[in-house]
Amino acid sequence: MRIASGLAIAFSAGLLKPFDVFAEAFVSANLGWTFDTKLKNIKGNENLNYPGSFQANNSGDDGYYTGTHYTNIKLKDVIQGGLKAGYFLEERPSLGVELEMNYSKPDMGRQNVTFSHPGFLGIFGQTSATENQAPASVKLLQFNLNALYRYQGYKGFTPYIGGGPSLNIIRITGT
Repeated sequence: MRIASGLAIAFSAGLLKPFDVFAEAFVSANLGWTFDTKLKNIKGNENLNYPGSFQANNSGDDGYYTGTHYTNIKLKDVIQGGLKAGYFLEERPSLGVELEMNYSKPDMGRQNVTFSHPGFLGIFGQTSATENQAPASVKLLQFNLNALYRYQGYKGFTPYIGGGPSLNIIRITGT
């Protein structure tokens, strides 16, 4: 909303002409495949008070540990898809910007997961443990804002490169 408001102010002030900003607009869809994806160096909350757990209540604590560190959680290989929209500037046709959104559901199968927290010392006798983690449902939504550059010096072939910040929202349920 801030970008749209800023552009409206720039248009009304006469600083930008609409055709300069939206010179070559585009919208596209993408479909791809994710493979060999692992979540690494994840911080989360571990609740050891569930059926079949390590009996955290026997150690005298509540079995809930914030800031637990997890490593190498393997996600299933899946199809991912998304949409993107953007534009290239008329006065500088090699430069552009795009907003991209992607969605995938790379669920986790049953696997051994290593997790660590200093509070585990009283339960496990060490600060880390490995457990056979139950399958879980994973939903991943990504929003990217990319600056783009395209080289137009070849006939019939236009290479592109781009990059920018990304917001990744992941929801894991069923663990």
